[in-house]
Amino acid sequence: MDGTSMRWSDAYYARPEVLRDKVVRCDVDVPLSTIAFLHRSRVSGVEFTGDLSGAHSRIIWEEIGSCRQAGGGTHERLSEPLLANACSAEGFAHAARIGAGGLGLVRGEFLFAVAVVGLLDRRFHDGRTVADVLTAEGDWRTLGRILDDDRLREELAERFLAELHPAGRLFQPGAPVFVRCFDYGDAYSATGGQRGTPLLLNQLPGSISFLAQVLAEAQEQHPTRFVLGLPLVSSYAELAAGLGIAERAGVRFGDGGPGFGWEVETPAACLCTGLWADQLQRERGVRVELCGIGTNDLTQFTLARPRREAARPIEGRHEAHPAVLALLTRLAQDCTTRSLTAVLSGVAGEDPGYRAFARELGFLVSCPVPALHRSARPPVPVLDQAVEADGLADGTGVAEAVGWSREPSSLS
Repeated sequence: MDGTSMRWSDAYYARPEVLRDKVVRCDVDVPLSTIAFLHRSRVSGVEFTGDLSGAHSRIIWEEIGSCRQAGGGTHERLSEPLLANACSAEGFAHAARIGAGGLGLVRGEFLFAVAVVGLLDRRFHDGRTVADVLTAEGDWRTLGRILDDDRLREELAERFLAELHPAGRLFQPGAPVFVRCFDYGDAYSATGGQRGTPLLLNQLPGSISFLAQVLAEAQEQHPTRFVLGLPLVSSYAELAAGLGIAERAGVRFGDGGPGFGWEVETPAACLCTGLWADQLQRERGVRVELCGIGTNDLTQFTLARPRREAARPIEGRHEAHPAVLALLTRLAQDCTTRSLTAVLSGVAGEDPGYRAFARELGFLVSCPVPALHRSARPPVPVLDQAVEADGLADGTGVAEAVGWSREPSSLS
């Protein structure tokens, strides 16, 4: 390490042998999309040693590193039923090899970061390449520019489908593939803190129709169950608006088309998912098949805590705060009465005690590809986690406050 810093665009234009030397020896300051580029470059065996500058970049790189470490061959299969959080064809294939039952979370923005690598040398009408725009404006604005260019939009759709192909053919028929629409926000685009579906509806509604059309085509080709998920929803109006955008683009949900769902990441979604599902069935004739549960954001918004890095195991077990557990219990009741599948895909699922609690409630559990390989720690009962999270003296009254009708020991 010589302390040198290199912009990712410098790496892009460097010859492969120069790139290999710089990646191995230098601190490299790279944004999200470039992680995928470094992976796709033909410098096999390179170990990335630079600053990944952000949790999202680390998530992608850890997934790539985990697959690469396994060597593409056999690997010890999972000892418990789990889905996988993944973002690339390589990650999807690796998850299938080790026995994951499907994909509980495919982040749209990560999928874009991987797919856009094949378009870096394409030019916009103003003469700039996609690489130029990525460097100057970042992922969010580059995505918008690509979607406004018919030629590039079609190429990007082809890249998405190529990445999703293993997700469609390697898992069992009917296995869930939950693809969350692009959850960009202030970390990417200086949007003043706005995130999720409100941001998509206000600034980039075309991204919803784009991803819905990609999933509709993938569904025509494969027997797995592709589901479009809207991120960070807090009202029925947002769901109806997003659904309308996809339908006006020609996408029909159910009956051979993809499924429709959303991420439960706010207290509003925990309390109203059942109500929203009923209304969509009555008003739009759409049966909601699956929703995701993002414990990271749900904990943040419930407890007014800062958001932590999504790839790390829970610290202080705040996801087990009685208020969060109560919200999830309410959600489970609504899902059970409506035969609605819910997948817990947040960081809390990396804890074996929390996984046991989630399964007791009837949820599926999904973990990032690297977490699927980590040796299981002894499970800490979720009531003990709740005591620690809230600073309670003991667990007396927690089960009652949360609304559990069973013995607390059964939720350990």
